[in-house]
Amino acid sequence: MFKCGSKREPWGTEQHVDASVDSLEVKGIAMRSMEMRIANDACYRGMRAVDLLLHAGVSPHSRNARGSTPLHLAAFHGHASVAAQLLSRGAAPAAPNHEGHSPLHAAAAGGGLAVARLLLSRGAAPSAAAVRLAAARGDAPMLAALAAAGGEMDEAAASLAFAEAVRRCEEGRVDGALPPLLRLVFAADLRLLLARGRSVANVTCLRPEEEGGGYGLYDEELAALPLTEGRVCAGGECCAECSRIDFPSLATREEADLFLQELELAIVPPLHQFSLMKCAFRDTRTTLHFVRLLERMRRAIAHEYGLPLRRVLPVQSFVSCFRGAQDKQGGLHADESTHAEMHYSAVLYLSTHGEDFEGGTFYWNDASPAGGRERLAVPPAKGSAVVFSSGWENMHEVEPLASGTRFAVPSFFTTCAVPPELRRAPPRDDAAVAAELQRSLVAPREAADVRHLMMEWHTLFAEDPADRPEDSA
Repeated sequence: MFKCGSKREPWGTEQHVDASVDSLEVKGIAMRSMEMRIANDACYRGMRAVDLLLHAGVSPHSRNARGSTPLHLAAFHGHASVAAQLLSRGAAPAAPNHEGHSPLHAAAAGGGLAVARLLLSRGAAPSAAAVRLAAARGDAPMLAALAAAGGEMDEAAASLAFAEAVRRCEEGRVDGALPPLLRLVFAADLRLLLARGRSVANVTCLRPEEEGGGYGLYDEELAALPLTEGRVCAGGECCAECSRIDFPSLATREEADLFLQELELAIVPPLHQFSLMKCAFRDTRTTLHFVRLLERMRRAIAHEYGLPLRRVLPVQSFVSCFRGAQDKQGGLHADESTHAEMHYSAVLYLSTHGEDFEGGTFYWNDASPAGGRERLAVPPAKGSAVVFSSGWENMHEVEPLASGTRFAVPSFFTTCAVPPELRRAPPRDDAAVAAELQRSLVAPREAADVRHLMMEWHTLFAEDPADRPEDSA
């Protein structure tokens, strides 16, 4: 792509440069040879050589057989000082080569962060191709620099960056470079999710009339419970608003298909509930995909309800797999009534009603103004999700599966602080975060390791290294 000429000997000593320039001038060698020489000097960091050749009249716009300029080559090899010199002599920061690639694209391909920043400061615009190159290399600093200039990751780039993160974990290369890469992927995931759209239905928050009552109730007993407006949110810091949010594509179809393929290998029948904890002891790749989807739900909840991300913590998440006809599935319930610490809920579907299974439909079950109850169906579709406040305003049920196979990922989140006796000091830096991810996620030795991951999730996957819970220390 950005190929230099043969490197025969060090190039750039003053004696060598003077002799070369004299030779070019005295012997009348063609300007094209001079142009090729400046291209090679751009590769091999001959700043003095480049300076003298430019003084001798060589154009900084010269091109090699691929149409790459000396600036392309300096950018690819990360020679910021040479790039600055060329730019000062009029080199075009955005000139494309024959393949349509700019010097910034070359910098992204070669990992030349200093050159990339220089080019961006001179008005170079990051292309989607440049972002994808940086993503495929897992180059978090480059991705951050490109994003700051408007070159944000698209679906393809986010997938490439995440695939590189998975590869590093599988190869045992869990170091300080991994957490910033994951943060960039997770931030891109939320932005792309919101761009795909969602529908929001606001509902009135409801709580039991009797203080401290309403827990552990189901079906008719729950439906008959006297309610009043307001939230309970025991021990937590919930938003005062309640709602039901439908995401038609919380996961893309490709993501859902990939996760399903991995689950089919990891789940051993007749197991019908596959928790993240079980997953962590089976397969690193499947576990990381599980984590990515769970983090997407967590960030969606924080965004939709205006909550600090550091206050939203997953307390339970599992893959629900039902095959064939079932006599009973999820009766009428409210998640906060079932477990007081559950403040927000999400269900991601990995199967489609009418294609993969029959029955198994999710229903909202509300009191009717005219008396009695009324149900509102939410037909599951692969990749879709429903996110909602977990209080008594969102009673729901799931009808029994009639046939086929239904995969879903129910997940529950709290805004409660981690109990003091279970807290650990937050990681000091990304190297410490990586060490904790290695122990609790990539290669756990015991169940306590994964439990610690769940309790420290908001610390290990903070939006920013400084954005950690104040009470986690």
